[in-house]
Amino acid sequence: MRGYLSRPIIGGSRFSPVMVEIFCLDWAPRKVGADDEALKLLPDVLAIWIRFAGRRRGISEKAISESVETAYSCAAEMIDLATDPRNWGPAKIMALAIANRGIDITDQGALDDFVDEVNRNGGIDVLADSLASSQSQRR
Repeated sequence: MRGYLSRPIIGGSRFSPVMVEIFCLDWAPRKVGADDEALKLLPDVLAIWIRFAGRRRGISEKAISESVETAYSCAAEMIDLATDPRNWGPAKIMALAIANRGIDITDQGALDDFVDEVNRNGGIDVLADSLASSQSQRR
């Protein structure tokens, strides 16, 4: 099998605890667009992936366990960060705003109109703030 399982990821041969922490506390909050229920599943999915990929690569069970432990120890903070629009990257902000508005992603004209509206109203930061306000009102 080629791909993720046959070559090092970010210069290493396993998902080290540091890499898992970076994924959980930096990458996932900025990039993963999911509802609260799906985000709650992310630590379990990550742990399953770490075990699967680690065993396929012949990584020791001790090293795998350390990384899995890190995934679970970062879980609550990752979910908090991932549900706060102020931590989201621009692509996630736009994608979730488009979904919230019910815009058809195959309708180029509607997407162009939405981007124009975002730009007229102050840009991506203003959109993120409005998403943060609407999220806090729902909780």
